[in-house]
Parts: sequence; structure tokens; C-alpha cells
Amino acid sequence: MAEGGIAGETGIMLTRTETSRSLKEAEKYKALEVLTKLGLLMPVSQMEVYHGRVGKKGEQWKVDPMFTKNGNPANNRNVYVRPALYASDRETAKAFALSRASEKIPPSYKAIALETIQNYTPAERQSWLDRVNHEAAERVRDIGGKPAVYTPSDLNKPGFIHNEIRYLAHRAFRDSMNSISQIGTDLRMELHEIAAIDTEARVIDLRFDINKLTPEDKLKYKHALEALAIAVTVGSPLNFEVREDLPKFTNAVNELQLIAQKKFILSREIAQIASHAGISEQTALQISSAFNSRQMALSKPQYLANRLLYNSSNIFNETGVIINGSREDLPINLEYAERYMREAHIVAAQQPVDSVTLDRTIQAVSFFDLDKIGTREQIDIQRHDMLQKMRGLIDVFPQLPNLEDAGAASPLIVALQDAHVKPHQLLDTAKQIGEFKKIYESDAGNWERFTLEEHTETVLRNFDENFADIIPVEYLVPLRLAILVHDLGKPLAVSRGEKQNQKSYNAFYAKDFLRSIGIDSRMQELISAIITDGADLAFKLQTQPQNENTRLAMEIYAEDVLKRYLGTNMISSSQVQAFSQMCKILQLCDGGAYTDMAITRRPTKGSFRNAPSFNKSFAPPIGLGRRDIKYPEAQ
Repeated sequence: MAEGGIAGETGIMLTRTETSRSLKEAEKYKALEVLTKLGLLMPVSQMEVYHGRVGKKGEQWKVDPMFTKNGNPANNRNVYVRPALYASDRETAKAFALSRASEKIPPSYKAIALETIQNYTPAERQSWLDRVNHEAAERVRDIGGKPAVYTPSDLNKPGFIHNEIRYLAHRAFRDSMNSISQIGTDLRMELHEIAAIDTEARVIDLRFDINKLTPEDKLKYKHALEALAIAVTVGSPLNFEVREDLPKFTNAVNELQLIAQKKFILSREIAQIASHAGISEQTALQISSAFNSRQMALSKPQYLANRLLYNSSNIFNETGVIINGSREDLPINLEYAERYMREAHIVAAQQPVDSVTLDRTIQAVSFFDLDKIGTREQIDIQRHDMLQKMRGLIDVFPQLPNLEDAGAASPLIVALQDAHVKPHQLLDTAKQIGEFKKIYESDAGNWERFTLEEHTETVLRNFDENFADIIPVEYLVPLRLAILVHDLGKPLAVSRGEKQNQKSYNAFYAKDFLRSIGIDSRMQELISAIITDGADLAFKLQTQPQNENTRLAMEIYAEDVLKRYLGTNMISSSQVQAFSQMCKILQLCDGGAYTDMAITRRPTKGSFRNAPSFNKSFAPPIGLGRRDIKYPEAQ
């Protein structure tokens, strides 16, 4: 088995993160390496990261993207202000689990421990007293001061007895390792190694100090951060209703000359900008705060990671910031911070934390991108599940046409060979094929007034953000081709008043496009089947999961399509499932384009969230940036 891959019936499943980096993003990956060498970032793959907890016997614990504070009694700093997971090195995680186990002492053990304490010998009581005084001295060692000195009579106080019961329980749990069932409970101590799904995943060190760098390294640091920065509305897309407001905002800021010297937009300037631009103060606040977050990302991204852990709101006011010698308030946008971290592959922050549980400072890794991490076992199960769904067709897709024979299609063929190609890059090259530029730039026939190009790019982005990193890399080309052609006939069908027949138009123009770029006839038929009846049946399966007639209809349809595609009457259930999964992915990405989880980009006008037309058909989004596309109760 290849490292990171899952062996299947037809080979090995590898995802794009395990097989390649994007050549077009070479500067970005170079920047990540530079910042890693300088000490700002640390690869998760090179860290020892464990989460220690107490679980129930038979319980299968996993990382949940919706982790919450759950009434944490210790009220530790930044514990689950947002969904997050604490982890540390193995020994610290084990100590944490042991301490938590000690807090869950069953009544039966409390009685045993109390009897043990009451029967202590004089030597045992002296050992207890020595330990209490040693711990008191340790608590003030680093901060100075005179420690408390306790006497034998103090040991009779309820608080000291309670702590000694915890101490005995802790020792019992430690000695019994992972199982504590022998003392009358079904609880167990658990240690889970935390790993990243993204092989590029990094942890940002909140203690990083740029002032410790040499002048040469400071320049490298500056250039690296410039390579990682993302556009303001990429980080914090505007709402659909105000999608045209970015140019108005930009013009107002330039005309008012607000940022030339101070490089930030102040809270007190928001109303002035809104009035001058003729936009709402809320929109001016969103764009201004995202702009400020981008400026922070260009100089101190660890600030954004810190605030992401400490603040629950997407936009907050940072008070007392020194700007040109004066104290000012700055609006900061943490939605921008979330997307910046995701694009930079930063999934967690490392910081010193005063642990009440362990009564000492620990080096904690606070994971905040919980969609991108999991336990080792959890990630293996996810990979296995995806392989089970998609293994059937891994080895049957043809190679792309030879570049020498591709002619005008060469730019598109080159783009498709890049597993990390961006949606707009695919569209730019697809528009070079024949007369399809005119079709892509036509009205897509929906009330939002999207062009087909805008809609198709949005669907490609949904695919890129939700599926491209988790499916076998072999599926990237056929699914991207399916998305590129899935609505090609729609503009003509709409213009002729035949929208009800758009499926036939789509199939015709899809085959024409695919033929033009040298895709063989079998693949043309397969993609045509996916974008027509296949997508329709996938939608019915997701909205009516218990309908056996629909399930049977998909199986019959898949078998019929695959018999022609594979040239055999022997079609396996895994091949049927793989075809169905392709149809489902296309339908999810296409239908999801009409939700506010999806983002549409307009050159010079920025990016915006789409209207929430189909939101009720999808599960509420979770994770960074609220962009995940899933059906309710998705399997």
C-alpha cells in the first residue's frame, strides 16, 4: 500500500493532496515553506498531537466539527469559544485524561478511598503532608512569593480530604492505564492521535515574534505573507442583495483618502464611508473589517488566529490600537480570518495555556478547522467509506488527449491535468473552444441573472471546496468535465422558450464540446448520462432516501449506462455505486449553487454569497466559512 493510500479491489485510492501541488500556486507553497523555516508555522505531520479524554466503554469518539464549550466548569481561556479541539503532546494529553478521570470518581470508589485515608499510618500522613506543601511551593515557584505551609491539622479539613481522594483515584487510574472499569464504572481513559486530512496542514505559533528575525529574514517573512493574502471579498463575501456595492465602497475610500498613511480603516470612519458611497453602514462595516483583517494577515497572521479563538462574533471592534501615535478602534472581520486560514492550510494554533485541570501551563494546540482533522482511526474510516463508494470505476477512465493532437483545446487539456486548477482558470480555457465563449457568457435563464460562466464557475467551486480533496484523484477530470458541460444547452433552450427541454439541449451541446476537445465517444456518453437522468435520479434519491422505486430506477439506469461504457454485461454493484456517487456529487454541487453557502465571483466587483433559494434543501453549513454543501442526514 502506498503511504496515505487505501488499498481497494481495483487499486489504491489517493486524493489530490497526496499526489501533487499546483504549479500555478508555486509561490504560495514556497511561502508556506519559508514561514515554516522561520518558525511561524509547523507542519501537523511533523508534530506529536494527542487529545486526552474520558469516554464510555463501547463509545466510538471522533472529532466533531460542531464541538462546543458544553458548560466547561473550569472556564479555561478560549476553550470552545468557537468549535475547537484542544490537543497537546502525548504525555500532557495522558495527564489531562487521568485528571479528568479523577474528577469522575464513582461513589463506590469514594467510599473506598475515604476509608483508606482514615486508616493512613503516621508515615503515610506525613507523606501526604509533604506532598501538599511541595505542591504549594510549586505553585508560586515561577511567580515568586512565599508559599503556604500546612500543618497536620489542615489534613482534616474537607478540601484536603477531597483532594486526597482525587489523588488516590488519579493514581489508581494511572496504574490501570486505559481501563478503569475495575473500580465500578464503565468509563475509560482515552488517548487519540489527531491527524490532518490535508497533507499540507500547518499549525501557527502564537508566540512567534518577528522582532527576533534578522533583517533578511524579515524581508522573506513579508514576501511570504504577501503570497498568502487573499482578496477582501474572497475572505468575506458580500450578501447577494448588496453584491454590486464593492466598487462603490472602493471609490468612496479612494476619494476620501482614508488609508494612504495609516493602512487601516477606523471604526469612526464607517459612517462617513457609507454616506459617501451610498451604501448601508453594515455593508461598509463588513468590507472595512475584512480589509483590516487582510492588512493584519500581511503583517501578523497570528493575531487573526488568536482572535479567532477568543471571539465568537464574525465582526468585532478592536479597541485601543496605536495608529500613527493615537489610540484608535478598528473593526476586525473573523470570517475573513477563517477563509485566510483555510486557504493557507492553517488548521490550528499553538499557544501556552494555563490549565486549571493540570494546575500548570501547557503547550496546547487548539484546532479550529475541524473539518480538516480527525483521529487516525476516524480518517482511515472516512477514506475507507469513500473508497467503498467510488472504487468501482477508478481504473476505467481514459487518458486525456495528447497535447500535440489537441490543437485549440490544448490550454484546457493542460488545465485539466492540474489537480489543483482553479475554477476560473478552467472556465477561461473552456471559453477558448470553438463558439463556446458566446454560450458561456450568455444569460443562464435564472432570476439571479447569472451568466452560464458565473454559474458554472460557482458549481466548480462547490466541487473544489467540498469534494476535490476527498475523492480518488482519478475522478477529478470526468467530474470537472461534467460540470463544465452540464448546462451548455440551457441558454439556447431558455431563449427559445423551451426550458422544459433543456436536458436534451444540454446533452447535445455537451457532446459537441467534448468532441471538440478530443474526448472519446464512450466518455461523451458517460458524461451525458451523468448530467441528464443521472443527476435527476440522484436528486430524487437524496430527497426521498427511503423510496425503493427510485433506488431501483438508479440501479437499472446505471447498469444500462455502464454496459455501454464498459462494453460488458457484467456490471458489479460497486460500479453501480460509483456511477451513482458521481451523479450525486454533480447534483449536490449544482443545486448547492443556489444557496448562500455558494460563492459567485465577478471580476472587478468582488465575490458574493448567492441567494438562499434552495437553502432548505440542504443541511445547515458547518466548519470554517460556512461553505460546505450537504443534504440533510447525508451519508
